[in-house]
Amino acid sequence: TLPTVQEDATTVISKLKSAGVTSVILETDPIAPKTFTEEATRQNYAPEWILGPAALIDTTAFGRTYDQTQWSHAFGISALSARIDPEKSDAFNLYRWYTGQDPPAIDTAPILWPDVALFYAALQAAGPKLTRDTFRQGLEAGTPPSGHLTTVTISYGNHGFWPTISEDYWGIDDFTEVWWDPSATGPDEVRKQGTGMYEYSEGGKRFLSGHWTSDTKAFDTNGAVTLYTTPPPGEVAKEYPSPASGSSSSSSSAN
Repeated sequence: TLPTVQEDATTVISKLKSAGVTSVILETDPIAPKTFTEEATRQNYAPEWILGPAALIDTTAFGRTYDQTQWSHAFGISALSARIDPEKSDAFNLYRWYTGQDPPAIDTAPILWPDVALFYAALQAAGPKLTRDTFRQGLEAGTPPSGHLTTVTISYGNHGFWPTISEDYWGIDDFTEVWWDPSATGPDEVRKQGTGMYEYSEGGKRFLSGHWTSDTKAFDTNGAVTLYTTPPPGEVAKEYPSPASGSSSSSSSAN
């Protein structure tokens, strides 16, 4: 817990070092790794740090708060997609397309976007008679994986992505490999410039369960990317006439 995180870190790191543990899988909040990695350095302990099922430790904004000597050994899988310049993202493009202006919540627009996009996609798929059952059917209609790098595969129901689960209500189905590059420079998720960024292996290639390759690309700079400044090929939003322009001119919106 946060009130005892320093005490916990001192004890845990000491036990891990004494036991000769070389790899530590993190299943934690995004704040605790700062204390644990700093304590590991104090105790001259340098394991691999493996990102487990935890929230936000796979964001550059939080990664920069961790001990950088330690975090240079960090890698794992992430449910997040490869990052794209937020001003080139669907969240920004759709708002600009509709209003002709930038989103007022400029830092949180990409965070607010996914739930809204999912809701309206399911609403559209529900058809003209909206009921609880038709909305569920719309939500479960889904589509196969896109193969895109900057978007995730989200499905509900049974699409065969999780063979041992009859009904999937977890949402995101595919993942990508990430690793920490302590020397990379650029903006974090709230557009703050700095040093240290996550690299997305193979450009952010995503894998479904059971489809991972046997070789890891962690710490392999060949094909890795920290941030797309423009959408990758095939991921550029379609063009439609903009309601904001009042003319036939068009700008990008979500696919």
